[in-house]
Amino acid sequence: MRNSKFMTLLYSLEETELKEFQFFLSKQHSGQKQALHILKHICAHLQKIKLNKIGKQDILNSRPIKKFNLSDKGFSNILSKLYHLLEEFLILKIIRKNQSYERDMHMVQVFRERKLDKLHFKKIELLKDDLDKEEEANASNILKKLKLNHAHFFHISTEKLNPELNTLELAHQNLDEFYSISKLKYICETINRSNILQKEYDAEAIQTIVDYCKSLNTKDSILFKLYLTAYELLQFRDEQVFQKLKDLFLKHVDTISIEDQSILIGYLINFAILKIQENISSYYKIIFTLYKTALQKNLIVENGFIPVTSFLNIVNVAAKLGEFDWANDFIERQQQFLSETLKENIVKTCLAQIEFEKPDFDAALKHLITVNFKNQIGLSFNVKALTLRTLYEIDGNKPTVHDNAKAFENYIKRNDKMSKQILDAYLNFIRFTKKLLRNNLDVDKYLSELKIQRTIYFKEWLHEKAEALQNSKGTNKA
Repeated sequence: MRNSKFMTLLYSLEETELKEFQFFLSKQHSGQKQALHILKHICAHLQKIKLNKIGKQDILNSRPIKKFNLSDKGFSNILSKLYHLLEEFLILKIIRKNQSYERDMHMVQVFRERKLDKLHFKKIELLKDDLDKEEEANASNILKKLKLNHAHFFHISTEKLNPELNTLELAHQNLDEFYSISKLKYICETINRSNILQKEYDAEAIQTIVDYCKSLNTKDSILFKLYLTAYELLQFRDEQVFQKLKDLFLKHVDTISIEDQSILIGYLINFAILKIQENISSYYKIIFTLYKTALQKNLIVENGFIPVTSFLNIVNVAAKLGEFDWANDFIERQQQFLSETLKENIVKTCLAQIEFEKPDFDAALKHLITVNFKNQIGLSFNVKALTLRTLYEIDGNKPTVHDNAKAFENYIKRNDKMSKQILDAYLNFIRFTKKLLRNNLDVDKYLSELKIQRTIYFKEWLHEKAEALQNSKGTNKA
């Protein structure tokens, strides 16, 4: 019973929703007295049932339920009935939440079925007018228009040969726009997943679809322009295309849905991160602007939490730009959206990052030595890399740095469950850090090798340290 379909769905309800469901059952299905009594008893002992402290037999033997003399099968039938009633309750709840459009669409159907043609057509026109006034551009609204034009044209009373009738043409336009935007959106996600997972896709087939979408009469659609530009960015990874998408996105961000905002800003941020990894430091300011936009539009919080990687990246970028007060304020305000089990260690890591960039390496190290990410390999890698860089800044060419690098390398080899690309990026970082410790390092050769090394973390820092060594050698010679 504890893991039944009904109980699983019931666990998802908040306390107020549990009360609303009981009220719904008592008013809308007042004849279901046994079901209502069982529901009330279950709700009163929900946590104990969830923890397996109370089972089916305990409920059947309880005083309020025992009087019904239910068999196991009878009890299961009532739970099944309750599940369907809960489904009905939740569906009605969604309809009430979006009642204007959903209710009106149901009334369009009611008018059609009851042959109330004038009311039917009038309701369609009113709904189309309302959709035209919508400032937000999204595929969902286009689909709604398509359904309305379809309902108008294919109604039995519509004079389909009327030369002034335009609903068929409008339905074609709606379908083209909905298809092209949706296809481009799915294609962008296909390429994005492929880039991240290093998985091949049929580029030729995708290009054929894109060319077809471009041939449709949808060029005035902002969403079409955004996703077409996003496709070009993901496919060709061109900086001019990035600038075009960024400008277009920031100009129209308030006119598109939250879902589209989140997807598109994600593409922009990921591209900027790649450029930072390629040692193009001008992208720090760009990505900082994007992160601030995402925070302002509430696009960072997902299901009540800020992803740890995003939290760390935001602080890192702010610290890199010397925005220390902003970074500290961000930590103070936004740490509430971190998982309780990770919060303390994430905050310490962020504070260490800020101290590292100030720079106050001793203060950074004090934070780092207290961080312990148990069973969080990716986060441990990040902290160990920051610790290695901090020790290098403090100790220079001392054995401590070499020992730490070797220990980090061994740790990676023992925890090799992450993607090969991530493991190689960290191992290459360690390899190039150890090279910095050589007494007779050929810096020019080192910089040439570093330049062509694509899979590596903290490339900018390694480049900076190598140049510092080169400058110190030149000073010594002078």
